[in-house]
Amino acid sequence: MQLQLRALLWLCLALGASASRILFMGVFPCPSHWLWLEHFQRDLLRRGHEVTSVTNVPTKTPHANLTEIILNPAFDIPKHFPKNIIFDMHYSSDFQNLHLFWNIGLMTTEHALQDVQLRQLINSQNEHFDLVIIEQFFHEALLMFGHKFNCPIVTIGTLGYADNMDHAMGIVTPWSVIPHLVLPHTDQMSFAQRAYNSYLSLYDAIMRRWYYLPKMQALAVKYFGESIKVHSVEYKINLCISYL
Repeated sequence: MQLQLRALLWLCLALGASASRILFMGVFPCPSHWLWLEHFQRDLLRRGHEVTSVTNVPTKTPHANLTEIILNPAFDIPKHFPKNIIFDMHYSSDFQNLHLFWNIGLMTTEHALQDVQLRQLINSQNEHFDLVIIEQFFHEALLMFGHKFNCPIVTIGTLGYADNMDHAMGIVTPWSVIPHLVLPHTDQMSFAQRAYNSYLSLYDAIMRRWYYLPKMQALAVKYFGESIKVHSVEYKINLCISYL
């Protein structure tokens, strides 16, 4: 909890204090995500901060304090995941919809980490940042940038409510009341809906801890391992977000 409060303090300082060097990351190749995130970036620039932005969408309003790392080529989502499947969730079950999110996150994360400019940033020796801001989606391996630059991380959620986000912040939300991300229910669920929601949420918790996060951990080790000196205890991203 102290880490989260410290990150929140850094965001407040970034928005109101003297100029800072900020790494701002929105690697998911969906314009609607960046359309929202860019408002935060624009306000940071307006307040005089130096921003290095990692994105798929070049800005339409260049700024003297803005350095852009444009991921090129952008990840081709329709090639791997047809748009009608993503937006309409046309998979055979809620469990497959959940795996859809994980697969998209894993693939877009690795695609970003393979970018030449981002690799140069990872391998840099003299670069530094005061704060890293990352979209809170399915890109947990990117949390390693906070470790790389030894600075706080602030995440911005573009997905709305997700059970794992609450647990990452130390908040326990009851599955009997709060529906899972992929379900259309409200908090007024029937007994059968609450039972199914608990089953799906438990599946999410277990699979996230023992299937999804180890894959993200492997990406972190693969792309950051040589550029970061790991001490006696291996740095694990899943310690930041695990709730089991």
